Amino acid sequence: MDFDYTVRKLEQQYRNVDNGDTEVWLKTTHSFIIEHFGPLAPRARNFADLVHDYQIKKITGIEPKDIVIFKNKALEYIENNISYLNEAKQREREKLLYIKNTEANSKVKPTNIPDIKTTTNTVTKTQLPLGMSAELFWTLFSGCIVAAFFIGQLFGGAKFDKEKSDYYDEIKNLKANQKGLNKIISKNTIDMHYKDKRITILRDSIKNISKDLNNLYLYIGNLQEKK
Repeated sequence: MDFDYTVRKLEQQYRNVDNGDTEVWLKTTHSFIIEHFGPLAPRARNFADLVHDYQIKKITGIEPKDIVIFKNKALEYIENNISYLNEAKQREREKLLYIKNTEANSKVKPTNIPDIKTTTNTVTKTQLPLGMSAELFWTLFSGCIVAAFFIGQLFGGAKFDKEKSDYYDEIKNLKANQKGLNKIISKNTIDMHYKDKRITILRDSIKNISKDLNNLYLYIGNLQEKK
């Protein structure tokens, strides 16, 4: 693709917007866009729609202000295409430069790579006690762990049983104390009821005595009046 050629033609069309017939100018610009992008490209089809709309408007009746609108729209398309072509041209140059540099670098002979000596680390075996094998050592070690676990379970269970027995004894004592307290409370309740009855009887007796005294005072008063 000749970017420079298309850009020059579009710039020339941009300057010639007011020269000659507008429809001819639109079609000429469209031909340059098709020449570069192809007739089916979106940019070419957009400009083709603009030319078609102008022709329809021209048939139905076009005014000077309508022509200005179509020209401005066409100039906008031209500016957009010129910017796109310049950017595409720059990308193409960068691509060619990258390919050129890659080919140049591939021709450079690689420098000698020094030999790297590998060092072998010697693993020293751990000396086990009594010269026993690793399998035997780990078997005995595992057995000790299991034995320690069961011994811990045994002592822990015995301690738990003792604590549980003490707890039951404490509950038994509390229940016995509760029974004794219930008896004391029951006895005190009976005594309170008895005393309440005695107080009620004494209160009634006091009322009766007070009533009798009043009657006696009245009787004595009557006797004195008769004398």
